[in-house]
Amino acid sequence: MASRYWVAGSGNWSDNTNHWSASSGGAAGASKPTSADAVLFDASSFSGAGQTVTVDETSSCLSMDWTGATNSPTLAYNAALSFYGNVTFITAMNITGSGDFISAGAGNTLTMAGQDLTNRLLVNSGVLTLLDTFLSSGFGDVTMNGGTLDTNGQTVTTRNFVLQGATGKTLTMGASTINCAAWNYSGTNLTLTANTATINVSGTGAGAFGNVNYNGATFNFNGTAHTLSGSPTGIAALNFKPSGAQTITATGTTQTVATASRTGTGLITIVGGTWVKTGGGIIVLNRLSISNSTAMPGSTWYAVGSTNGGGNSGWVWYQQQGIVNKLVGAGVI
Repeated sequence: MASRYWVAGSGNWSDNTNHWSASSGGAAGASKPTSADAVLFDASSFSGAGQTVTVDETSSCLSMDWTGATNSPTLAYNAALSFYGNVTFITAMNITGSGDFISAGAGNTLTMAGQDLTNRLLVNSGVLTLLDTFLSSGFGDVTMNGGTLDTNGQTVTTRNFVLQGATGKTLTMGASTINCAAWNYSGTNLTLTANTATINVSGTGAGAFGNVNYNGATFNFNGTAHTLSGSPTGIAALNFKPSGAQTITATGTTQTVATASRTGTGLITIVGGTWVKTGGGIIVLNRLSISNSTAMPGSTWYAVGSTNGGGNSGWVWYQQQGIVNKLVGAGVI
């Protein structure tokens, strides 16, 4: 392993003649970093405010550390940048770019320091652990093709959370909160340890669950319309939290949950799906319009003040919440 220090301010990652040195503040001309080289940006890297390091070609490094860099530099990764070790950003910098930021090492950590990655974080292999809050806005996705991602109880905010491909992959979330526009599991060979994780899906984002055990995760669907697919198990709570009206389409799927709830006063339209409750107790939802939907087991799903649109089975219909409250209080249901 060698160390590569950035020198001489703004420039292209590919320009080793002018910007890569074997020592801090040393002479340029060292070879470009490889997957075996530690990359360092420090007090000798930037001489003026707003200078930019541009990743202009597909590149890699072992680790990347911006600790000590001054003058609020910018990392512009306009091509794919793979890292095989630890990455540490700092608060006093900026990140832009349209390339992929690719985790490919055996044991990586990522410290964002409040930065916005702006584009896709791609986990292909190895193990990546998040050490603080992760944000990737704009066209940013978190995409897993393989390996292990440990969100480590951190808050993750991204456009789409994507799990794809047939390569084995492990997602460990702990107590993380995941904020995304869509949850998209389209692959196979996923091991998911959710613990007490909460996934918030906004807008009109899909909930593509796949056929996987979510091991205690909670899903909140907060937008105006969501399409659910797959037949997941192990969901602790499936909650509908629109600010107004909402449509949930789950044709041909089976959602197995411990509980479900809703907030707000807008009408929630549920179309299709088989809704299975596990454990004891009942689920009470109000102000619904339900059609072509099956609720199981019997006498566990209560629709209060709701419209039976036809094609339903297993739902228990009540027009007043107070009746259900009395029955629950009396131990009848």
